[in-house]
Amino acid sequence: MPICNVFKLSFIKGVLFLFLTIIISQNLFSQDPEPTLMDYYPDFVIKENNDPAPGYYFLATKTLADKSLKQYVAIVDNYGTPVFFWLLDQKKSTIRLSKDGRIVFWNGKPRVLTFLNDMLQIADTITTRTYSSDGHDWDISEEGNIILMGHDNHVMDLSNIVEGGRTDAIIEDVVVQEFDKDKNLLYTWKSRNNFNVLDALGESNIVDYTAEEVDYIHLNSIHFDSDTSFIISCRHMNEVTKVDRRTRKIIWRLGGKNNDFTFTNDDLKFSHQHSISRTPSGTILIFDNGNTHPNPKFTSAVEYELDEVNMTATLVKRYRRTPDIYQPSNGSLQQTHNGNIVMAWSSSESSITEFHPDGSVAAEIDFTHHSRSNQIEKFMWKTKVFETDVDTLDFGHFDGTNAVSKTINITNNSEEEISITSCSKHSNFYRVKTELPLIIPAKGVKQIEVSFNPKLNKLGYLTDILTLNYDTDIKRIARQVWLKGTQDDIIAPISEICTETENIPVDTSFVINITKPIKIFNGDELAYNTIDNYIIFRFEDENGNDVSFDAIINTDKTQITITPSQPLEQDQLYYISISGDLSDYSGNPLPQNETTFRTKKNTGIRDKYDYDDSIVLYPNPNNGQFSIHTNSFEPKNISIYDICGQLIHKQYSEDKLIEVSINSLISGQYIVVIK
Repeated sequence: MPICNVFKLSFIKGVLFLFLTIIISQNLFSQDPEPTLMDYYPDFVIKENNDPAPGYYFLATKTLADKSLKQYVAIVDNYGTPVFFWLLDQKKSTIRLSKDGRIVFWNGKPRVLTFLNDMLQIADTITTRTYSSDGHDWDISEEGNIILMGHDNHVMDLSNIVEGGRTDAIIEDVVVQEFDKDKNLLYTWKSRNNFNVLDALGESNIVDYTAEEVDYIHLNSIHFDSDTSFIISCRHMNEVTKVDRRTRKIIWRLGGKNNDFTFTNDDLKFSHQHSISRTPSGTILIFDNGNTHPNPKFTSAVEYELDEVNMTATLVKRYRRTPDIYQPSNGSLQQTHNGNIVMAWSSSESSITEFHPDGSVAAEIDFTHHSRSNQIEKFMWKTKVFETDVDTLDFGHFDGTNAVSKTINITNNSEEEISITSCSKHSNFYRVKTELPLIIPAKGVKQIEVSFNPKLNKLGYLTDILTLNYDTDIKRIARQVWLKGTQDDIIAPISEICTETENIPVDTSFVINITKPIKIFNGDELAYNTIDNYIIFRFEDENGNDVSFDAIINTDKTQITITPSQPLEQDQLYYISISGDLSDYSGNPLPQNETTFRTKKNTGIRDKYDYDDSIVLYPNPNNGQFSIHTNSFEPKNISIYDICGQLIHKQYSEDKLIEVSINSLISGQYIVVIK
């Protein structure tokens, strides 16, 4: 029997070895059970959840981490809970909610744009005419027109144009086709009539002009820009191009060797980009992969304000993750309905990062250990297969004795009976009393009873999300209801500023943990853009000069993260406090709290590695999902080996809390190495 919560440590020049026991329950004498629908669903790792935009992430698989998994499309909430999950046989891409409310995505090979009806069944399809379709992107205009991209390969003699060029080079030109709402083809725009085959020469480190096939454009994004124009992303040319839909002539070219604009406030510009769009305010958003930027390379989102009269492109903001991610291919970018920015990283160490408008992180989710989605966007959406008569169930005040019960009416809008097979929630304050599965006949209505009993909880304001699931062999369709209730609470919240008092790294962040959810004392909610008003960060003491910082509060309103705008000074005393103008949801005031700390003095010499008292790995043993807690934001490379020395997992982190998730492991002992 392995020893729980004990691991052996040894040190060699700053390298920490942890011996880890992985236990996976197995019956060696019985066959593995057949996998169920949700066995194919990814385990979403929530890295950050700091008041992200309401709504749901739309994603479709491009690749899978394991052959035993299956392709899928999914719609998931901010916690990774699915409200739609559909196993499919072929690869998918570019799933989003169209302006008319339909779910649309590229399906199969060759790619066919596929439309789902209100019952989440395939209702219509469209693809390019004459030319093979390109599954990178598509768009639908306000009037219902559809614009698609396709391939237009042809043979060209490059031997007299570039040194080493072939006489029979296959040139990968592209087409754009627009259809009206009845799927009538309106026109075909051809790149070969508008671009020069050498437009990527000197612009791309990917294009090989001596190869058999020359992909000098690599069209990867398209967007209706107005009722008379569209814009496209030409990745290998480092160019965004605006085209007149009436004349099919180029209006302007942004970036690349044929650039028409003067860039302001941006010497870096963009490189090998993806995912272009126009925001409601008129700015241009571009996912800048950064392939040809100087080292160290990084990927970011850039927002430009274009003056199309004076031909200037002014950088409004560059959104960067900390630490940077470099994603040399794929990726997507979207501005949500509330102004947040959603970046999908595809195959990097995180799948999604959502930013607030000020650049602070609203959410970060990872499922790259399971599957990869090249494009992820966020929309407000609810299924119509079945509906609930309420979106929020308010239980009112709990009197301390009897559980409060309420009912939810569920209407089946389909022509077939459905079954509420299961439900989920995040806490034990609420309980579904109705026995499941609950069968609802076609066009029928049934009720479920939910009770509220927070006797063992010390919070005065209690919220949760109830997810009602309808599962078939290949689909999960779900509807969510927000739950809330209150109880008497006279215990004041307590804050703890989590920092040591000496030798604090100059590039660190600070966390304030609070024992209960808090709000502004007048009743207003706290958000990422208001929490700064209740934090004081100064040199020396409360009377010192202000230190510039950004603060965010998590979705549960129990943790505040403070990040200085620039590295702190060495060997300097600093002061941090949290205001007393805050309270919990029962009106109990949060006492003011303050602390001082001193940053470390950089001697240029590391005398020792103080890892022995600062790293905890838990749980140990485990089933392949565990956490490593450290006291440092310094860069860490984590490598995991089996007992024979074979590397089975590797990841990088600068976080204090590192979540590790490894699938397909057998029971045994493993070695965790932290450098």
